[in-house]
Amino acid sequence: MKSYDFKCSKCGIDLEVRMPMATATFEDRPCPAKCGGRCTYQVSGAPAVGTANMTNPSFDVVVGKDAEKRWEGIHDRQKAREKVRRELYGDQKVVRALRATGTGKSDYEPIEGASVRAVEIPDFAQEKA
Repeated sequence: MKSYDFKCSKCGIDLEVRMPMATATFEDRPCPAKCGGRCTYQVSGAPAVGTANMTNPSFDVVVGKDAEKRWEGIHDRQKAREKVRRELYGDQKVVRALRATGTGKSDYEPIEGASVRAVEIPDFAQEKA
């Protein structure tokens, strides 16, 4: 049994009617306050949609899986760059700039004479952020 909400158009009284979902009827009902008004069905919110055993996943699931896949790719490329840096430069504190060689997403080579450096953010900009 599910509760359905009705409201009188004349006196504004709320009426709650319990009916089986399979046989629920939503036609107007006489007001129980005897004002002579009619109680009309009130839609209380969006219906819930069950997605269990559906052949197509919901949009949120698809977007979430795509985002996970993209982040995995980003992290894999970061690991590949760090591996190349360790092989080329060992434990040096200077971080060398790399570029993709174009032969694959995980293939990198150093850019001669270039290094990666942190960007200094002025104090006044940090206070606003």
